[in-house]
Amino acid sequence: IDGKTNTTLTVKSMPYPQSIAINSVTNKIYVANRGDADVTVIDGATNDTTLVSVGGAPYGVAVNSITNKIYVSNQWSTYVTVIDGPTNHTDSVITGIGPGFPAVNPVTNKIYVTNSSNNNMTVIDEAPVADTKVRANIDPLPNHATTLARPFLTGSGVNQWTPNATHIEGVAWGLNSAQKSWQWTTINSGSGTNSVGWAVNWGNDSLIKGENFVLGIALESDAATTNNLGLGTPFAGNLIVYPAYRIDQPVTETRMAGVKLKGTERIRPIYSPFISWITIPGHSKEQFELYNVAGKLMGTYYGNRIGQGLSAGLYYLRSKAGNEAPLMINKLR
Repeated sequence: IDGKTNTTLTVKSMPYPQSIAINSVTNKIYVANRGDADVTVIDGATNDTTLVSVGGAPYGVAVNSITNKIYVSNQWSTYVTVIDGPTNHTDSVITGIGPGFPAVNPVTNKIYVTNSSNNNMTVIDEAPVADTKVRANIDPLPNHATTLARPFLTGSGVNQWTPNATHIEGVAWGLNSAQKSWQWTTINSGSGTNSVGWAVNWGNDSLIKGENFVLGIALESDAATTNNLGLGTPFAGNLIVYPAYRIDQPVTETRMAGVKLKGTERIRPIYSPFISWITIPGHSKEQFELYNVAGKLMGTYYGNRIGQGLSAGLYYLRSKAGNEAPLMINKLR
C-alpha cells in the first residue's frame, strides 16, 4: 500500500506467507513463506523480488538493522537460518526443537528465539566477522536515549591500516535509511590525519519519537575500491548503524514532588511488590491520576481499583482534591 495515495500493488510471494520483517535502513522486506522452504526478499525501491532458500516451514523472521542480518526460524527443524543482507548468503545457528518467532535487541546485538517443544529459549550473541579498518564511531548516548530532537552527536573516523594509513577525508552521516541523501559532518579535530573527530550537522533533520538509526561512513583519502566483504561500500569503510531512542522527558520522584499543583492537588509515591490495585475508602467519586516512574500517565481513575491490571512497581498518585485519606492496597495472595 502506498502510504501517500493508498493505492495498492500486489507483490508475489510463495505459498502461505507467514510473517514479515522490514529493514528500514536498506529498504528491504523479508517474507517467510511457511508453505515452502524459502524467504522472499522484496526491494522496497523497485518491488523486485529474490528467493532465498532456508529450512523447513520458515515461521518467524526478524531483522537486525545494525548488522544487516536476517533471522528466520524454521519450525520443522532445530535451527535458525541467518541471511546476510548484502549477499543473501545463509548460515545456520542451532536452537531447540520447533523454533518460534525470533526477536532482536539492536542495542546489545542479541537475538532471542523461543523453542516451542523444549519450553526454553535460545540466545544468539551476534558479533562482527570482519573489519575494513576504516570506520566511523559514534560516541554513545546514555542508554542510547535522549529527550532532544537534535542532540549533540559526536564521534570519530579512523583508518587503522598498517602500515601507511591514509588520512580520513571526511565522515558522512544519515538518518534511518541508507537510501536517503547523506550529509557531511563537521570535522572538529584531527583534520588531515588518520583519526578525526566529528559532530553532526542536523540542518532540517531531527530524531523522531521512538527508535532511530543514525548512520555513519568514514571516507579515506585514497578512495579504496574494495567491496569491504559486504560490510562497507565502494570508496568507503564500514557502515555504522547506531540505534538512538528519543523519549519523553523522564519525571523523577523529585520532579514529581516539585510539580506545580493546582488548588489542593498533591502527589505521593505508591509501591508494593504485590500490588493488584489501590482503593481510597470514601473517595469513590473523586478523580485521581496514576503515573509511572518515567512520568507517563498510566490512567485516570476514581477512588476504587486504581491501577488495576498494571504490574507491580513504583507509581505516583496524583490527587485532584489533595485528600489525606489512607490507601488500601489490595494484594495478590
